[in-house]
Amino acid sequence: SSSNFTWDYTNSRLGIGTTGPSYSVFIQEGTGKEANLAIETNNDGVGFFSGFRRFRSRGTSSAKTSLQSGDTIVADGHYAYDGTAYRQVVSIVTQVNGTTGANNIPTIYKIKVGNTDANLVDMLSLTSAGAYQLNQLTSNGFVKTSGSNGTLSIDTTTYLSVVGGGTGTATYMPEFASGGVT
Repeated sequence: SSSNFTWDYTNSRLGIGTTGPSYSVFIQEGTGKEANLAIETNNDGVGFFSGFRRFRSRGTSSAKTSLQSGDTIVADGHYAYDGTAYRQVVSIVTQVNGTTGANNIPTIYKIKVGNTDANLVDMLSLTSAGAYQLNQLTSNGFVKTSGSNGTLSIDTTTYLSVVGGGTGTATYMPEFASGGVT
C-alpha cells in the first residue's frame, strides 16, 4: 500500500491517490491535477464501443432475483463543494417503473437539478413506455409546464398550444399536418 495505490482488505476498497478509500473504487488527486477515469477502444468493428456497463439485481450474486417497482438501477450524482461540504446539485437516475417480468423491465429515467441535495427538482422524466415530463424551466426561452409564467403543451391529436401570462387561453395554436405546420 502506498498513497498512489491502496487496497483496503477490511472493506474491499481500492484507492488511487489515497490511503483511505471511502468508496469501492476511489480516485483522489491533489491540488492542480484532474481526477479522470478514461476508457479508450481502438478497433474497426461496427458493434464495438467504449463504455460502462452497470448491472443491478436483488438477491445475491449466486441467487439473483428481479428488481421491483421503485428500485433504483443506476444513479449518478454530481457534487460541488460549497466551502463546508460537498452538496449534490444534479442527480441522474434510472428506476424500475412498474412490474417486471421476462423480457420486460419498465423504466423511468429522471434528471434532477437544484442548488443543494435537499432541493433537487425533477426537470425531465422519460419512461420506457414513451411518456415524458418536462418541469420547472422558466427563463430565457425555456418552457414552464405549470404556473403563471406560460405553458407549452403538445396534445395527442394535432395541436401545439402556447399559453402566456397564466390566462389559460392559447395565444398561439397552429394545426399540424403530416407535412408540418399548416
